[in-house]
This record gives sequence, structure tokens and C-alpha cells, in this order.
Amino acid sequence: MSSKINEFLEIWWVLVSLVFWGPRVQGAFYNCTQPGLVALTFDDGPGVPETNQVLDVLKNFNVTASFFVNGLYNYETDLARYKSTITRIYNEGHQLGSHSWNHTDLINLTRTELKNELEHLAQVVRETIGVNLTVFRPPLGIFTEEMETFVQSEFGYTVAMWNVDTRDWATPPDGVDAYKAFYATTDNHHTAANLSCIGLHHDPLPMSAPLAEETLTYLTQVVGLRVVTLAECLEQEMYVPVVGGGGRVSVEGDHLHFLVLVNFVLISVLTLNPNLR
Repeated sequence: MSSKINEFLEIWWVLVSLVFWGPRVQGAFYNCTQPGLVALTFDDGPGVPETNQVLDVLKNFNVTASFFVNGLYNYETDLARYKSTITRIYNEGHQLGSHSWNHTDLINLTRTELKNELEHLAQVVRETIGVNLTVFRPPLGIFTEEMETFVQSEFGYTVAMWNVDTRDWATPPDGVDAYKAFYATTDNHHTAANLSCIGLHHDPLPMSAPLAEETLTYLTQVVGLRVVTLAECLEQEMYVPVVGGGGRVSVEGDHLHFLVLVNFVLISVLTLNPNLR
């Protein structure tokens, strides 16, 4: 009987931990999980005609990238054209990620306001390409642990940041020099083959396409790296199928606590009464 009690106590502790501390939340990613990979990411789009020019460059190099898009009225004001660009990104094998609808600082938003920001964009994406997104990048790169927990539990998003910033918005930009500086850190322990990076670009800028071309020339022909989407970079799914009314199935808060407690009771009964198994 003592072994049964010990087994019961171990299960009890795991379940109580879930009730009071919640499920384990995965931290934000700043580089790929495997060495030798580089993920180019483009924020703030789509924009006309710059985003399509970036897509042309990626197509010429036969590589895929990731686009963290905002909602309508950021750099694009025409809904049909907006959806057309989103569809092209999707159809050409690139990954779409959420960058919020209004590109506002999300820190001071209430939980409801934050949910509306992300859901608005998620709904438009679902209506356009019929899938749910899996990655999120907060505008301005500003987020809290609480926000990270929320977007993961409510939307299933992985927070993807970066470790190479091209500062392509600056005058002058760092551009490809940011990658050269990153890979110049190679030594006996850090070589291009065992480093990985997530590069930050912006697609709606006049120099976005030329910088993408210069960057890809350097990364693929000089350094010899493989350019991938964040899905491959982070070893995760690129998209999640739409279910039911369009959203995801999420369990959090009181619902999670209730389910955990129900399981706790069932496991307790089965543990202490093996004849019921």
C-alpha cells in the first residue's frame, strides 16, 4: 500500500503544480535550434510594391523566408491588394507570422485589447489563406513574460525574435554588414557551420529588395548557409489547420484548473483502487 501512496503523491504534486503555476511556457527564440541555418524575417508588411519586390528576390534565389505582417492601413490601404500579397507569400512557400494588427506598443494594453489586436489579424489571415499562424513577433520587439504566456496559451504562438538586426530603417542602415559582423566572430569554437541566426529585415521599405539580394548573395554564396523559414529554423509547424468556427482550441485559466482537478480525482481513484482499472 505504501508504494501506491507514493505513486499517488507523485501524481498529486504534478497536478497541483499545473493548477497553481500553469503549464510550462516555452521562452522566446532568438536563433535557430540547429546550427548552420539562417532565417530571414521581414516585419511590418505587406507594402506595395516593396513586399512583392522582396518576394521576387527570394524567388530568384529559390529560398523561403518569414513575414511578420500587420493589418490593413499600415503600409497597405487596399484590402484586395493586401489579401493578394498575403496569398502570394503563402503560395510561394514562405511563412506568415503575426505582428499585431495596428503595430502598436502592446505593453500597456489590457488582456482584452491585446486579444483583439491579435485576433483581428488572425481572422483576416484565416479568411484569406485558411490557416492559423504559429509565430508572433511583438511590435518594436517589446514584450513581457506575461504577454508571452498569454499569446502562447490563447493563440498557440511561439515568440520569435532575432539575433542579427540589419537596421534597414536607419540612415545609413547596417544592412549586410550586420551579418558580416555576426559571422566575423568565428573562431575555433564558433564557425559559420555551427552558428545560426534569425535576421531582422523590414519589407515595405524602398531598399528592402536590394538589401535582401545583397544579404542572400553573402549568406548563400560567401558563407554557404542554408536559408530557411522559421518553421524549419525552430523545428515547428509552419501553420495550424483551422478547426470548428475558425479559431484554435485553447485551454487556460479556470478551464485548465477544472480539467486538471477532474483528472486528479480520476487518477486518485484508479491509483488507490487498482481493481477499477
